[in-house]
Amino acid sequence: MDNLEQDHTSYSDARLGLLLSQMDTDLRKQVAYAAETTRPSYTPSDNGNSIMDQNIDNILSTRETTHGSYVEQSTTSQTLKRLCEQARNWDQMPCYMRESIHLIQQKIARIICGDPFERDHWVDIMGYAALVLRELDRLQQEGRNDGSA
Repeated sequence: MDNLEQDHTSYSDARLGLLLSQMDTDLRKQVAYAAETTRPSYTPSDNGNSIMDQNIDNILSTRETTHGSYVEQSTTSQTLKRLCEQARNWDQMPCYMRESIHLIQQKIARIICGDPFERDHWVDIMGYAALVLRELDRLQQEGRNDGSA
């Protein structure tokens, strides 16, 4: 490793450390805020949609047990995504790879904030990785290895 590369690595490591520190502070603030606020009571509307409103509330309640608190999960997900976007190869990766990484990070956030034993989270991660592998296999069969789609 030459001096220029070593300096770049040191700079990147320092920048990453600062970014992680800031994200950690932001995440703690968001989680603390979410914990302090109470979930508002939900009253179905009187406009004829009360059954739909109740169904939506039931779905959201179920999702909260599998996905975790929406504020905590979404903050964690965005933090993980921003972290990935700071990596050296992010801008060189094609959209389908970046999208799969974003979706995998969202599933990881749901695992660590919600129910880690929810099988669907793990299956979805495999599925997003499999989509990238299919595209790589297709490109290889075409004799292309440039990552373009």
